Amino acid sequence: MQYDVELADPLVDVRDVVETFRSCGVTAPNWHGTLADAVAALDRLPQAAQVDARLPHLIPRLRLLLAHGLLERTRIPGIPRPEDDDWGFDEATAS
Repeated sequence: MQYDVELADPLVDVRDVVETFRSCGVTAPNWHGTLADAVAALDRLPQAAQVDARLPHLIPRLRLLLAHGLLERTRIPGIPRPEDDDWGFDEATAS
């Protein structure tokens, strides 16, 4: 198909954000901007790319995700959050 590369690039970004969250419970840095850029890139594709036919409901679901956010935030042990008083990283001990 003529638009496969233009279609694949934003889908890789979407996959990276969603799979990182789904499999690890970790939100990717700037996940919101990444998904917003992907939606914009998919919206810019011409009708001939057949985004709606090839990926039905993807763009509306991405917009819902952007509007409501990721539903769960997971804390990574040893990594401080912005609201934490102690910004020191836990040190791994060697056995």
